[in-house]
Amino acid sequence: MDERALKVLDLVLARTKDPALRGVAERLATEHRDELARLHDLHTRSGGPTTNPHEGHDMPGMATGETVKALGTATGTDAAYIFTTAMRAHIDQSIRLAEAEQKSGSEPAAKALAADIERARTDQRGRLDAL
Repeated sequence: MDERALKVLDLVLARTKDPALRGVAERLATEHRDELARLHDLHTRSGGPTTNPHEGHDMPGMATGETVKALGTATGTDAAYIFTTAMRAHIDQSIRLAEAEQKSGSEPAAKALAADIERARTDQRGRLDAL
């Protein structure tokens, strides 16, 4: 999910000049890149498969190919709407997944990362709502 979210974040940074939107998107992009590195590290340490099991299909909260394509040509308020809608769905689904991992997970490192993700996403949702 984070990899697709980063596509959306990078696109909106290329498509908007709105300083408030850019500020939120830049911070979200940095946070998502840092988080993705933590997720990859945890995945590597777990000995999980080297292929992405989600590649080639969409999941709840994941920006679709159509969304990414639309954002690639949108400008102004259209770009802002596509971005905020896609990021809201991503953030909300990330919170649900993080909550489920904390409740049902068994690996302490994964549960700790899930708690960090839930806190980060809650903060990110507030920043997104403030736009």
